[in-house]
Amino acid sequence: MQKQITRRQFRQLIIWQVVFMFLAIIAPFAVGPLSSEGTKAILDMTADAPFTTYDAVLGFILIPLGLWALQNIFALYQFKSYAPKHLLYIIIFGVITGFVTYPAEVSPMFGLEDMFYYLMNLCSGATLALVYFSNIASEFKAPVTPVAPATPTTEPTV
Repeated sequence: MQKQITRRQFRQLIIWQVVFMFLAIIAPFAVGPLSSEGTKAILDMTADAPFTTYDAVLGFILIPLGLWALQNIFALYQFKSYAPKHLLYIIIFGVITGFVTYPAEVSPMFGLEDMFYYLMNLCSGATLALVYFSNIASEFKAPVTPVAPATPTTEPTV
Protein backbone atom coordinates (compact mmCIF):
# COMPACT_ATOMS: atom_id res chain seq x y z
CA MET A 1 0.00 0.00 0.00
CA GLN A 2 1.29 3.41 -0.96
CA LYS A 3 1.69 6.02 1.76
CA GLN A 4 -0.49 9.04 1.20
CA ILE A 5 1.09 12.46 1.63
CA THR A 6 -0.95 15.02 3.52
CA ARG A 7 -1.41 18.70 2.73
CA ARG A 8 0.54 19.51 5.91
CA GLN A 9 3.53 17.40 4.85
CA PHE A 10 3.53 18.99 1.40
CA ARG A 11 3.41 22.47 2.90
CA GLN A 12 6.33 21.60 5.18
CA LEU A 13 8.35 20.63 2.10
CA ILE A 14 7.49 23.99 0.52
CA ILE A 15 8.59 25.81 3.69
CA TRP A 16 11.91 23.95 3.68
CA GLN A 17 12.40 24.94 0.06
CA VAL A 18 11.93 28.62 0.96
CA VAL A 19 14.31 28.28 3.92
CA PHE A 20 17.04 26.70 1.77
CA MET A 21 16.54 29.36 -0.94
CA PHE A 22 16.94 32.11 1.66
CA LEU A 23 20.01 30.47 3.20
CA ALA A 24 21.62 29.96 -0.22
CA ILE A 25 21.18 33.66 -0.98
CA ILE A 26 22.58 34.94 2.32
CA ALA A 27 25.31 32.28 2.80
CA PRO A 28 28.05 34.14 0.87
CA PHE A 29 27.48 37.24 2.99
CA ALA A 30 27.32 35.39 6.29
CA VAL A 31 30.41 33.19 5.91
CA GLY A 32 32.84 35.90 6.93
CA PRO A 33 36.48 35.96 5.88
CA LEU A 34 37.49 33.21 3.50
CA SER A 35 40.16 30.88 4.77
CA SER A 36 41.72 29.64 1.55
CA GLU A 37 44.55 31.77 0.14
CA GLY A 38 43.78 30.58 -3.39
CA THR A 39 40.16 31.64 -3.08
CA LYS A 40 41.22 35.04 -1.74
CA ALA A 41 43.54 35.49 -4.74
CA ILE A 42 40.76 34.64 -7.20
CA LEU A 43 38.41 37.08 -5.49
CA ASP A 44 41.06 39.81 -5.57
CA MET A 45 41.53 39.30 -9.34
CA THR A 46 37.79 39.47 -10.06
CA ALA A 47 37.04 42.35 -7.68
CA ASP A 48 38.27 44.95 -10.16
CA ALA A 49 36.58 43.35 -13.19
CA PRO A 50 34.33 45.79 -15.08
CA PHE A 51 30.57 45.37 -15.21
CA THR A 52 29.79 43.88 -18.61
CA THR A 53 26.74 43.45 -20.83
CA TYR A 54 26.88 39.76 -19.98
CA ASP A 55 26.38 40.63 -16.30
CA ALA A 56 23.41 42.85 -17.15
CA VAL A 57 21.77 40.16 -19.29
CA LEU A 58 22.39 37.64 -16.54
CA GLY A 59 20.65 39.95 -14.07
CA PHE A 60 17.72 40.48 -16.43
CA ILE A 61 17.29 36.70 -16.72
CA LEU A 62 17.97 35.52 -13.18
CA ILE A 63 16.13 38.17 -11.18
CA PRO A 64 12.75 37.66 -12.91
CA LEU A 65 13.26 33.89 -12.84
CA GLY A 66 13.94 34.02 -9.10
CA LEU A 67 10.91 36.21 -8.47
CA TRP A 68 8.74 33.91 -10.58
CA ALA A 69 10.04 30.92 -8.61
CA LEU A 70 9.29 32.61 -5.30
CA GLN A 71 5.78 33.54 -6.43
CA ASN A 72 5.21 29.98 -7.61
CA ILE A 73 6.35 28.54 -4.28
CA PHE A 74 3.60 30.52 -2.58
CA ALA A 75 1.11 29.37 -5.23
CA LEU A 76 2.12 25.76 -4.53
CA TYR A 77 1.64 26.39 -0.82
CA GLN A 78 -1.91 27.57 -1.58
CA PHE A 79 -2.58 24.67 -3.99
CA LYS A 80 -3.30 26.89 -7.01
CA SER A 81 -4.16 24.93 -10.15
CA TYR A 82 -1.53 26.62 -12.35
CA ALA A 83 1.37 26.06 -9.91
CA PRO A 84 2.53 22.55 -11.01
CA LYS A 85 2.80 23.59 -14.64
CA HIS A 86 4.70 26.76 -13.71
CA LEU A 87 7.04 24.74 -11.48
CA LEU A 88 7.94 22.56 -14.44
CA TYR A 89 8.58 25.65 -16.61
CA ILE A 90 10.72 27.27 -13.91
CA ILE A 91 12.88 24.16 -13.52
CA ILE A 92 13.33 23.85 -17.31
CA PHE A 93 14.25 27.56 -17.66
CA GLY A 94 16.56 27.27 -14.64
CA VAL A 95 18.44 24.34 -16.14
CA ILE A 96 18.77 26.05 -19.53
CA THR A 97 19.89 29.28 -17.85
CA GLY A 98 22.42 27.35 -15.80
CA PHE A 99 23.98 25.84 -18.92
CA VAL A 100 24.00 29.13 -20.83
CA THR A 101 25.29 31.36 -18.03
CA TYR A 102 27.80 29.02 -16.41
CA PRO A 103 30.98 31.05 -16.01
CA ALA A 104 33.85 30.04 -18.25
CA GLU A 105 36.49 31.29 -15.84
CA VAL A 106 37.34 29.60 -12.59
CA SER A 107 35.08 30.78 -9.84
CA PRO A 108 35.49 30.13 -6.13
CA MET A 109 33.18 27.52 -4.69
CA PHE A 110 31.52 28.34 -1.43
CA GLY A 111 30.75 25.04 0.26
CA LEU A 112 27.97 26.35 2.45
CA GLU A 113 26.21 28.14 -0.41
CA ASP A 114 26.52 25.08 -2.65
CA MET A 115 25.10 22.86 0.08
CA PHE A 116 22.02 25.08 0.43
CA TYR A 117 21.53 25.21 -3.36
CA TYR A 118 21.82 21.42 -3.45
CA LEU A 119 19.22 21.04 -0.70
CA MET A 120 16.95 23.56 -2.44
CA ASN A 121 17.23 21.57 -5.67
CA LEU A 122 16.40 18.36 -3.81
CA CYS A 123 13.27 20.02 -2.44
CA SER A 124 12.36 21.29 -5.92
CA GLY A 125 12.72 17.81 -7.39
CA ALA A 126 10.67 16.27 -4.60
CA THR A 127 7.99 18.92 -5.04
CA LEU A 128 7.89 18.34 -8.79
CA ALA A 129 7.54 14.59 -8.33
CA LEU A 130 4.83 15.00 -5.71
CA VAL A 131 2.68 17.43 -7.68
CA TYR A 132 2.58 15.09 -10.67
CA PHE A 133 2.90 11.56 -9.29
CA SER A 134 1.26 11.42 -5.85
CA ASN A 135 -2.13 11.75 -4.31
CA ILE A 136 -1.45 15.46 -3.69
CA ALA A 137 -1.79 16.05 -7.46
CA SER A 138 -5.57 15.95 -7.06
CA GLU A 139 -5.34 19.02 -4.79
CA PHE A 140 -4.16 21.11 -7.74
CA LYS A 141 -7.11 20.38 -10.01
CA ALA A 142 -9.09 23.48 -10.86
CA PRO A 143 -12.49 23.40 -9.20
CA VAL A 144 -15.26 22.62 -11.61
CA THR A 145 -18.19 24.96 -11.28
CA PRO A 146 -21.47 23.27 -12.00
CA VAL A 147 -23.39 24.73 -14.87
CA ALA A 148 -27.14 24.99 -14.45
CA PRO A 149 -29.03 23.20 -17.17
CA ALA A 150 -30.59 25.46 -19.72
CA THR A 151 -34.25 25.97 -19.13
CA PRO A 152 -36.37 25.53 -22.21
CA THR A 153 -38.19 28.62 -23.23
CA THR A 154 -41.83 28.26 -24.01
CA GLU A 155 -42.48 31.08 -26.36
CA PRO A 156 -45.65 30.95 -28.36
CA THR A 157 -45.11 30.01 -31.96
CA VAL A 158 -47.03 31.90 -34.59
